[in-house]
Amino acid sequence: MTNAPWHRMGISLDCPACSTREREHPGTLTPLTTDPLECIHCAACGHTFTRLDALAHPISFARWAALATHMEAGRADLRPGDYAKVKLASHFDVVGPLVATAQGPILAKASLEWGEAVEIYTSRMPGHPDDQPIGVAWLVFGIQESDKVPGWWLQLFAAIQSAADGRAKPAIIDYAGAFELFVETVLSDALTAKYDAEAADHILNRTQAVTERVRMPLELATGHQLTEDHVIYDAWTTKVKKVRNALAHGGGPPLNPGDAEEAHQATIAAMRWIVDRLP
Repeated sequence: MTNAPWHRMGISLDCPACSTREREHPGTLTPLTTDPLECIHCAACGHTFTRLDALAHPISFARWAALATHMEAGRADLRPGDYAKVKLASHFDVVGPLVATAQGPILAKASLEWGEAVEIYTSRMPGHPDDQPIGVAWLVFGIQESDKVPGWWLQLFAAIQSAADGRAKPAIIDYAGAFELFVETVLSDALTAKYDAEAADHILNRTQAVTERVRMPLELATGHQLTEDHVIYDAWTTKVKKVRNALAHGGGPPLNPGDAEEAHQATIAAMRWIVDRLP
């Protein structure tokens, strides 16, 4: 499906069953695949999962670790009031969260410069000597080689970032779009493998709406329709589809971060349901 660099630099993926960490136990979680939907096997407990399983994790850092294709981290030593620019080892096409933590009694803030560098600013707190450097640790997640990443993965990245920033409306709009792109990508691949590319295009062209595609086309590809699971389908319809449609027409109820989290869980649950039934 894609040749994205899922081997990544130092990103720690956790097994959702036993919490074994890829970074702490190299080689335990295999394979580090080139396909975000391909299964990962945990040698520690025998559990098999995909990155979509990790995206259901309630902790945002676990989601970023599963979603990003690249991560860099480092440390800069600055005196209070100093500024530093740290050149990243490689370019980020899509930049995710950046975290900076001061290891001492000063305040630190970091920003990203076009996916190329990390800018770090510090300010003094009372009682701290001006000439004593303090370490500032930084960490950034993002996506490289975005042209090789599925479109639905990029839109899911945008949705999760909006949700993490507390922007519920754009998050839900992106969750809805990510699911539609996901369904089209999965169906195109599955129908092409089962029939051929021409037949896959014909089936998808006859069913443009995602509510139609998760019925007959999905059944042709997997033998199942998403509507079979009323809990999964109703949650996606209520928490994602209907809210997005209302927003698209200038309406909808007031939204808060909890609504974005519900949309996240509903979207990931529907994606996982489909992946579990792929041939």
